[in-house]
Amino acid sequence: MPMIGVIMVKLITAFVLGLLSYASHLQAFHESVKICKADTWYGYLWYDSSRLLVFYDVRSTTNRHGDPELIEISSFALINPYTGQSQEVPALNKLWRQLGIPSNSHTTFEVCNGTLAIYTVQPPTGDRVEATLFDLKANVPTTGLDWNGDFCLHSIGSETELVGLDTSLDGAKPVRAAIYNITKKRYRYVDLPKGVPGRLIGFDKNGRGIAIASHEQGQKEEIEVVKFGWEKNSTVYRSQPLLPQPDRYDNFEALLSPDSKRILWIFWKAKTEKSGTVWLWASDSYGKQMHSVAQFKVAIGPNSDYEAHSFRWMLDNKSASYLQHGVFYKLLIP
Repeated sequence: MPMIGVIMVKLITAFVLGLLSYASHLQAFHESVKICKADTWYGYLWYDSSRLLVFYDVRSTTNRHGDPELIEISSFALINPYTGQSQEVPALNKLWRQLGIPSNSHTTFEVCNGTLAIYTVQPPTGDRVEATLFDLKANVPTTGLDWNGDFCLHSIGSETELVGLDTSLDGAKPVRAAIYNITKKRYRYVDLPKGVPGRLIGFDKNGRGIAIASHEQGQKEEIEVVKFGWEKNSTVYRSQPLLPQPDRYDNFEALLSPDSKRILWIFWKAKTEKSGTVWLWASDSYGKQMHSVAQFKVAIGPNSDYEAHSFRWMLDNKSASYLQHGVFYKLLIP
């Protein structure tokens, strides 16, 4: 065989092998890896790279899929999902019982530098958010605050701050922020630059806030990423409307990665009362490089709960975890 023929055969072989490798790589991105059973979990947060803070639920009945028809949180524990090793948090369980949060309240959780924040929106108005802080390292509650607007935990080196954007003065547009330094137990208040939306999702490594703005534009909702500093005259960055994204959806959530470099977008759409779709998209922290990650066809429970839920960034900044059908999964985010 002439030399040119040998070279062509090698090039074609390398090209085919490359395509096969690339196809396998793409497939791997969209395959979820089962980590452990989670049939008694209500939800969870990553406490560190190998342990979760798990919220257990109280179950009374199950739906046709065998999943719990949602009830309420009963207790908490630190769990290694890879080994099954579990550690009770009795002081947190006691605090939770003392709080006596009504089952119709909207409650969310956040962990930062070993501090757990419990955010509760009390019905019926939902204007004020109560934040209760618990030190998971010392196993003791620290303080409680309430505020008109979103809270968000923020770490500055070894210190942790709780930031609340005040939306009581100008509708949904905050004009000031209350910043509570958990480490130093000290408040400070700052005026915000104009144009900052009230949906705060986190902070970049320079301490700038990252928020999400959304508004109706014709038949479609436009979403923007907004970055801002904590001085009244600081520059406000606004992204272009994020495209592509699902054409129609009922709601969405934006999750900032632990290194503040990427955003995971979760879009929900109900097709019928009992079924729907969940889309996962990803972008950088400026809303650029938006791309599809995964799509789930899911059942919807009687309380409008999607069976694929509790999406969280993992601390490696490369993967996300979630719950579905009582199983804890891991998914690589390209």
